[in-house]
Amino acid sequence: MNLEKTYLYILKALEGMSGEEKKVSRRAFIGTAAGTIGGLAVGSAIGWSLKPSGAAQTVTKTVTGAPVTTTVTKTVTEAAAPEPVTITLNWFPGPESDAVAPIVDWWNKYMAPKTGVKVELVLFGRAEHFEKIATLLLSKSPEPDIVFMSYTVGRVYEHLEPLDEWFNNPEVFPYSLDHYVKAALDAFRVNGKLYGIPTDMNTSLLIYRKDLMPEPPKTLDEMVEMARQFTKKYNPDSPTEYGFAIQGKNIWFNSYFWINLYVSQGGVPPEPGREIEFAESLDSPTAIKVLQVYVDMMNEGLSPPDSVNYEYAETNAALASGKVAMALQWNAALGELRDPEKAPLVYDKIGAAPTPGKYVDGKLLRRSEVHVHGPGINKYSKKKEAAFKFFSFLTTFRFQMDYLKNGGFTGSLSILYNPKAHEIRTEIPELADIYRDGYAMTTHADLIPMHEILTRNINSALVGTKTPEEALKDAKQEILELFKKG
Repeated sequence: MNLEKTYLYILKALEGMSGEEKKVSRRAFIGTAAGTIGGLAVGSAIGWSLKPSGAAQTVTKTVTGAPVTTTVTKTVTEAAAPEPVTITLNWFPGPESDAVAPIVDWWNKYMAPKTGVKVELVLFGRAEHFEKIATLLLSKSPEPDIVFMSYTVGRVYEHLEPLDEWFNNPEVFPYSLDHYVKAALDAFRVNGKLYGIPTDMNTSLLIYRKDLMPEPPKTLDEMVEMARQFTKKYNPDSPTEYGFAIQGKNIWFNSYFWINLYVSQGGVPPEPGREIEFAESLDSPTAIKVLQVYVDMMNEGLSPPDSVNYEYAETNAALASGKVAMALQWNAALGELRDPEKAPLVYDKIGAAPTPGKYVDGKLLRRSEVHVHGPGINKYSKKKEAAFKFFSFLTTFRFQMDYLKNGGFTGSLSILYNPKAHEIRTEIPELADIYRDGYAMTTHADLIPMHEILTRNINSALVGTKTPEEALKDAKQEILELFKKG
């Protein structure tokens, strides 16, 4: 319906009314017309956008009909859009904030006038970021309106807005969350409720020398066999001194490499809601077997003797120098190891594969944990409705692709299996199935203490102060006691 037809419709209706009917109904018709005209003028760029401001217009129409010709002049005024509400968006400083900053600029230029929401980016220091966020939330500060969190969400979830009701309301969220990796979303759930969305996703994998191994090891036994084959002590012709590098340093996140091997052998994953079950399984035959493999590899010299003090940096250095043939490592290492400047000896020889697993009923089981970073909404924000308008945009494909182009890495399947995304980040095809089949890192409030206990006991087995059985039995008892105190 165009404007001319709208007015003709109104005028014809008014002509057929009595005097009193005209007095009452005229206002109703004009109010209806204003809404119709506003809708025609604005369109539907976004379901919950505010109408843009517009100047008053005078419209004159002449209607001819028996027995008279009537000329009516109407002035139609579109309400000017109010000044945008400014919300504060907190983000992790570094590559993550570098990736989101241009998107915020785009939003403020093009979407703020339409949505009535302007975004101000707020950053804290990288080292103190998560403690700062926890302090602000615990003090019930209303800002930042949107806060950037991580796997420590279990410490602060009571101070975050539960998102399920917002996402389940089609009037405010006309999109879908079905495109996310299940484990990535679960990594922001506490007690079954969702408190954030995964804008940055990480996992671990097997990094190996593809020039030496046309096919990477698929099982734990194959991993040990290949490690022996590329250790000079057992194969003088080996181009690498050691076949494997164990990350054995007593630092909490190192336990995840052992956990992923254990889970890929059929063990219980420490995912949200299964923490006690995981702890109780630590002295199982499967868990003891996997730790015994670690200890045997150290004792037999398949891993460098100083790898009991390895973490991310040392492991990458060993791979980049050509000292070791393979290692379990975080996916972020791929970018460094495939950089000709950072790893000139091996940059074109680095392959990536899932954690070695086990065949179960003819199917190969290989699972790695998925941990995430991303935004949630401050429970104490005074601008939740405005904040959710921008928050909704963060779930869209437009955001996912722009964030990827700027250096981020989201938790969306629409990115993992997208050919255009593969052109931007060439390692995505190697990571896609790992993320899809992964399990969520626990969001338990005692996440870090739990892993500190486990890593310390794994380290004690590697250096020989405890047997694998003793180390895992002690870890089980200490973690269960930790949960009781919590």
